Amino acid sequence: MFKFLDVGSRGGISSEWDSFKSRMSVSLFEPDKKEAQSLISKCSSFSKINVLDCAAGDMDATLPLYITKSNQCSSLLKPDIDWLKDRYPVFSQFFEVSGSVLVDVRRIDTLINSGALEVPHALKIDVQGFEFQVMKGAGAYLEQIMAIRIEAHFRNLYIGEADFSEINKFLESKGFSLRKFLHDKPHYFAGDLIEVDAFYINRKYFRDNPRKLNEEALNIINSAWDLNT
Repeated sequence: MFKFLDVGSRGGISSEWDSFKSRMSVSLFEPDKKEAQSLISKCSSFSKINVLDCAAGDMDATLPLYITKSNQCSSLLKPDIDWLKDRYPVFSQFFEVSGSVLVDVRRIDTLINSGALEVPHALKIDVQGFEFQVMKGAGAYLEQIMAIRIEAHFRNLYIGEADFSEINKFLESKGFSLRKFLHDKPHYFAGDLIEVDAFYINRKYFRDNPRKLNEEALNIINSAWDLNT
C-alpha cells in the first residue's frame, strides 16, 4: 500500500493521485474540524483514509491559527501585512487577519511513535509559511520519506517563516535534492515569482538504490509528480 501524507489538506487531495486511489493509504492534517469532517467524504474513494483534525508543527502544543479574509491564507504565523500592502495593495486584502482560533498542534514523529500515523512514502506540505516547522516536527522520520512536495516563498509573506533558501538548505542536509518547481498561480502577486511548489527526491531511494527498494512506490511518485528520475 502506497502511503501519502498531506499536511494542509483543505479542499481535498489533488487529482494527480486519482489513478492510484485503490492502492493508496492517505493521511491528512486539517485543524478546521468542520473541514476535517468534509475531507472524510471527499477522500472516500481512496483505499484507506486517516484524517487528523489538528495542525502539524515542531511542538506538541495549542497555538493560535490566524484566520484571514481568504481561508487559503490562514496560518499559524501572522502575515507580514505591512509589506504586503506596500508591495501588493490589492492582493494583500486576502491576507488581512479577521480573528484567531486555538488549534491543537502535533509533531509528526509524536504521532508516528504513538501509532496514529504511518511513515509516508510521499509528503506534501502547504501550510502558509509554517512548512519548515512541519518538517522539523518529523524528526528522524523525515529521512525515511521518499519524496516531498512543499510550498515555498522566495520572500517571507509571514512573520517568522523560513524562505526557500532555508528550506532548500535544510532538505539538502537531510539527503534530498531539488527536482523541479511548479509555478501554477502566475496571476498571484502581480505576476512576480514569489510562491512556488518545490519537489524534492530522497537521494538514497532515487539514486543510491541499486536493488530498487520500494520500486512500486518510486513508480507511483514519478508518475504522479512527473519527476523523470
